[in-house]
Amino acid sequence: ARPSQGQPARLAASRSDSSCSSASCAEANGGPVAYWTRELLRVTAADGVELAGVCWSPEAAAEAPGAVGLVLAYFHEGGVAADSAVEALHVAIHLGVPLVALDARCTGQSGGTMVSFDMRLDVETALGAAAERYPGARVAAWGRGIGAAAVMQYVAQGPLANPEPLWPLPPLACVVLDSPFTTIPDILADAVRELQSQGFWVPPGAASMGVGLVRMGVRRRRGQDPIKLLRPVELAPLCRCPALVLAADANPYVCPRHPTAVASAYGGAPPPPPGARGAAAPLPPP
Repeated sequence: ARPSQGQPARLAASRSDSSCSSASCAEANGGPVAYWTRELLRVTAADGVELAGVCWSPEAAAEAPGAVGLVLAYFHEGGVAADSAVEALHVAIHLGVPLVALDARCTGQSGGTMVSFDMRLDVETALGAAAERYPGARVAAWGRGIGAAAVMQYVAQGPLANPEPLWPLPPLACVVLDSPFTTIPDILADAVRELQSQGFWVPPGAASMGVGLVRMGVRRRRGQDPIKLLRPVELAPLCRCPALVLAADANPYVCPRHPTAVASAYGGAPPPPPGARGAAAPLPPP
């Protein structure tokens, strides 16, 4: 991971020992800190696409990255990762662990000419960059919305064989799945029901017609089927990594029944042994 030119920004973080319930985690990363650094990142993926992002870290971690015990890699819903990672940053400050967040290709400040619905390469790039930046640290992944789908793709299916990862990929300590959806058609069906509940008339079949048009366009331009690739509820039984699934009552797109269904189907098991390459290989449902 190559930092941008210039000195990292320095910001105050309000956290005290009494407010941190994970004292051992904070101590493993240098103990209580009063200031954090914010550093812009430019990271090149294995296929040559440059991804932009940001790294927040306690000053102690920035000065001695080899002493960090845990680092959090964040995968967002879209747009600029630095803006959407606010909740994850609050948790990182609370625990005293660094947070690395990259913009997915074709979003935010990252490069790329076309969105990919198999998002494992972006996940690999972020995990590898975090592991290189903090050698020896355990890596945890936090995905929100479509970012949660990206994390589940990686955990369930493992890293891509081609292109080869640029760095040795660390085994995941755990994952946080923040508002994961079940399938795209389910989200659209929820949106239609919401409009109908507000008195709007929606033509029968409008949602399925819209899905079909998008599906046809992506297949023609990208050679991918987004409906088949983005089905987290079907990936869940293949996942073998400890997970915390979060549901947000006020999420306008993903109602709580989606993460509840994903959590019910999740087949979490112990993570890969130390030294294993990437995530665990898919296993049959228990």
